[in-house]
Amino acid sequence: MTPSTRILISAALTALACGLTASAVESTKSEQSPQSQPIQVDDLRRFAAVFREVQASFVEPVSNKQLIDAAIFGLLSQLDPHSAYLSREQLSAFSDNAGGAYGGLGVEVQIQNGALRIVAPMDESPAMRAGLRSGDVITQIDDLVLDGASVFQGADLLKGELGSAVRLSVERAGVPPFEVELTREVIKFKSARAEILPGNTAWLRISAFQTDTAGSASAALKRLSQKRPLAGVVLDLRNNPGGLLAASVALSDLFLESGKIVETKGRQKSAELNFSATPGDILNGAPMVVLINAGTASAAEIVAGALKDNHRALIVGQASFGKGSVQSILPLENGDGVKLTTARYYTPNGSSIQNQGILPDVPLRELELRRVEPGLRPVKEANLPNHLGNHQTEASTPPAPLNNQQVDMLEADYALSEAVNMLRALALNRHSTAPSKR
Repeated sequence: MTPSTRILISAALTALACGLTASAVESTKSEQSPQSQPIQVDDLRRFAAVFREVQASFVEPVSNKQLIDAAIFGLLSQLDPHSAYLSREQLSAFSDNAGGAYGGLGVEVQIQNGALRIVAPMDESPAMRAGLRSGDVITQIDDLVLDGASVFQGADLLKGELGSAVRLSVERAGVPPFEVELTREVIKFKSARAEILPGNTAWLRISAFQTDTAGSASAALKRLSQKRPLAGVVLDLRNNPGGLLAASVALSDLFLESGKIVETKGRQKSAELNFSATPGDILNGAPMVVLINAGTASAAEIVAGALKDNHRALIVGQASFGKGSVQSILPLENGDGVKLTTARYYTPNGSSIQNQGILPDVPLRELELRRVEPGLRPVKEANLPNHLGNHQTEASTPPAPLNNQQVDMLEADYALSEAVNMLRALALNRHSTAPSKR
């Protein structure tokens, strides 16, 4: 590298520093932060020295752009697992995700302790069909081993041309490493869907928080309650990786008459927000059970925390993921953007769930139900010879039999079956303690 080139680099870095400092002063005229500091000249010199040595001595030529890009990516990746630089294309894809359709495998991932870890697979996605789970670690994508700097490419490599195949090497606690091959497709899914369950209860599944989540959930519940009011709802937030803060607030508000929903706190005043419920409970106080697990993250934890702290629902399952931070998308002049963690959020009682998660009121282990073939038929009073008859004038009405879909759902899902049992008990208790009308 020639001396003139070195002088040019140093001048450019100094100009960049001056620009950053001037920009910071301008942006904080009305919002002074006690922790803001100007960039020190010694730090700039240190950076410039490393920059020059890499360009001069690295085994292969490296362009200025490559080094600047690496410095930016490194800067953001060292802050926390959720801050990142977004190219124009990534920024567009991020917006598509919030709207409910994008191309890929349908899996939410994050870099944690230098590993690409799955937060949750999306419903009805290639990742879900392949059996990937929350907590799985992707160690290799096709021929690329995710180690060191390459792990930062992992999330991008999961996306690709529609119909193309990708091979993942996966590590999961308690089992040997394994491989899965998936085909990329357009991920289109409804963030909210509902089904009727025994005892006139309902299962409301929220798979992610998008712009239309609260409206879709409201419409689904109103459809199920057309004939008679629902006796209760199981809100299923398992393996929900989160999404839009506003969508989680709107969904919580559906079930709350009053009270705080969530509060966010950051260094800038613009990051300090407080959301409270507005009057009107779509269930009119009918009991709720919320199902959570280790894949319940971010916006899903906001909902679980709001309903728990306001004593509106019973939280059942396993401790949630523990992502208690809020990311803001900050657009840049060149069309790219920065996804930056700008605030922490707090549940209504003032608790931060960062690194801890929402703890369930009723813990459940991850178990599977297995059908047991019937043995000898049990003998009941009605089977005994000369049994007495029943002379009641009105015979009790047996409960309506389950349809095939209900049987399949409950027999295949231990946590859901337990949640429904708890919900029906709560509904019976509510009915028995309700004041009689005279």
